[in-house]
Amino acid sequence: MQELRADRALHALGNGETIAYGRGIEWVQVFGPPYSSPTMFSLIAEEGGAPRCESRRLPGSNLWEHRLPQGEIAECAARHPVCLLRAWRLREALRMKLCLHGHELAGQTALFPGCAWAALIVVPACTPYYNDYPCGARRYMMIAFTGGAHVEALEDALRVTFQREGCMLVVGAETYPACVEAMERALATAPEEIFRAAREEDGAFHQRRLERVPALKAHPLAEAVREASEGVSFLIRAQQGQNGGVLAGHNYHLSYVRDQYGTFRGLLAMGCLEEAAAIVQFSHDVFARSGRLANAQGIGVPGSFHEHENDAVEITGYLLLQSIKLLEATGNREFFDRQRPMLDWALRRQIAQLHRGMLPFNGDETYVAGGFLPRTALNHGSFEATMLFIEGGKRYLAQRRAEEKEDWICQAKEALADAERQFEDNFRRKDGYIANSLARLEGLTEPAYRHGMCPNGDTFGWLKRVGEGIYVCPHCLAAGRLTPPACTQEISLKSALMMALYVDSPLLSQEYLRSQINAYLAQYRQTGVLPSLPDGSRCVGYDFGLLLYAAAQFGLAADDLLAHMLALKDSAGMWAEYYDAGQPQNTRCRPWESAINMEGALQYLRQ
Repeated sequence: MQELRADRALHALGNGETIAYGRGIEWVQVFGPPYSSPTMFSLIAEEGGAPRCESRRLPGSNLWEHRLPQGEIAECAARHPVCLLRAWRLREALRMKLCLHGHELAGQTALFPGCAWAALIVVPACTPYYNDYPCGARRYMMIAFTGGAHVEALEDALRVTFQREGCMLVVGAETYPACVEAMERALATAPEEIFRAAREEDGAFHQRRLERVPALKAHPLAEAVREASEGVSFLIRAQQGQNGGVLAGHNYHLSYVRDQYGTFRGLLAMGCLEEAAAIVQFSHDVFARSGRLANAQGIGVPGSFHEHENDAVEITGYLLLQSIKLLEATGNREFFDRQRPMLDWALRRQIAQLHRGMLPFNGDETYVAGGFLPRTALNHGSFEATMLFIEGGKRYLAQRRAEEKEDWICQAKEALADAERQFEDNFRRKDGYIANSLARLEGLTEPAYRHGMCPNGDTFGWLKRVGEGIYVCPHCLAAGRLTPPACTQEISLKSALMMALYVDSPLLSQEYLRSQINAYLAQYRQTGVLPSLPDGSRCVGYDFGLLLYAAAQFGLAADDLLAHMLALKDSAGMWAEYYDAGQPQNTRCRPWESAINMEGALQYLRQ
């Protein structure tokens, strides 16, 4: 058992419809259905903090147990019936605050005889679930307590006193009647039966996963990797909506194309074929309905998109590579052919952005969002986006079937060949490669407007160009607010080079890549950290998995890196978005970083 509050770790309890992000006995966010919903309520400790507790996920399941000085709490996200369930057995009373985040609450206790308390939370359709993106429809969630529970109103919340034995049930639905019916089904089922059914279903998922995972070689860390894979697979599954979209962690109630690629790869490596295929199905369904994909899409909110700068690039390369990877894993040619409109669109969108054989950066690129590269460099040539275009495009056209000759295919092949031919000149500098090429700016006419993040603050929306690579929002433009200078520096990033190995790109020589991976391992052993920038202390959370994956490709020893990566995993069993001097930063319980790290570990220990 592990102390969860010490490292601020979050675990996820989700059934595809309703999800809770927990920290120890607290539920810091509860929302859904669908997964792209605002936080409906939180259940947190009263002033003074939650009591010390030991928490653990039960082996072979995503059921959680918490041991406190007062007693025990068990919880799960059940799928039959669909609900969140918390049960407690306490020797002393435990008080917590139920925060409603300003939402409307209506008492419902009279509807459910035998309940200690029940209420309905209603969220208006105009309520944003992220940024200013509205839900588009009302959200309904119902909470019920049975047994030893007392609820009283505070000024801005409710106080819940848990005592003796009892249960808390949470359901959500698209309508009020459906919410009542869902609660009736949950209340009609004994808590023991809900826990049993949840554990049985989790066990079936776990067993089919294990049957597909390749055997690991005999190694002192093999069992730790197996255990880590179990936890990561359950916590990613909890964050996957019923339509296949996967949340990007508690901060982001959307499904991001980039994050889904790494998550997809990790799920495949961990034997979760159905869940991986559902990710591709999600993208296909969104495109079929809307004719487009953006940086991120709402999960269960049709027509809701999170559009960043240059969404025509990088993520579109991942879409191509992801569908090819699924075809290789399943042999399902019929589904691959059905994706052709989406994949054609993804390839053509990239071709339209080519300049001097290079693509720009996507505005939500990890290196930009993480502060490794300034936002003013977005129109520079991107090593990674260009590489993804070349590899994704070539592999897609090699598999694509067409009934008749199409002129644009010939043009696409020429564009791919041209980008590949110029790649070395565009990104090679002396004895290394750079992530951002200033050469793309030569002769480039930058667009007058773009949609994304204002560099002066958190404003997100339409921006106007005021200088080379510099775009500001209307408010900053009117106020004459100072803007950051144009980026005139080309930088190198470890992650970009390692991504070449991750996507199996032949653009860089194996001899060169091997020397670089050896150098990265040597630097790690000398400094104990793995910075993305040569002189930094911060790294993206998946660099560990990428380096392990690379070490495996070249047969290099990296047991110490594997041990370090496993030690960085938090007490809930997941990795964070970033690490600064070894400390987790920003979003926790991250599917993308955790999935890539697991794929790297499994590849490294594969027989």
